[in-house]
Amino acid sequence: MILYLLLAQVGLLNVDGYYNSLLALFDNGVEEGFIKPSARHIVLSAPNAKELLVKMEVAKYFSFSFLSKHFGLLIMISLFLLNSFSKL
Repeated sequence: MILYLLLAQVGLLNVDGYYNSLLALFDNGVEEGFIKPSARHIVLSAPNAKELLVKMEVAKYFSFSFLSKHFGLLIMISLFLLNSFSKL
């Protein structure tokens, strides 16, 4: 059960920036020290379903401690996969 909770992720389909305020609240919580950076990366967001699914697929292969240190890498991999899938 604990392993499942460590691997849990939440995907927000942020169409037209609908959840921008919520994401900003989470980011502010990290800045103020109320939320651990590794916990912040549990919530993934994207403006469209395809990009969100790619991000969630990539994220499930990495531990959240890795994500907190290398989140930029996740974004690069996500964009690469999104670009690759769009050519199919």
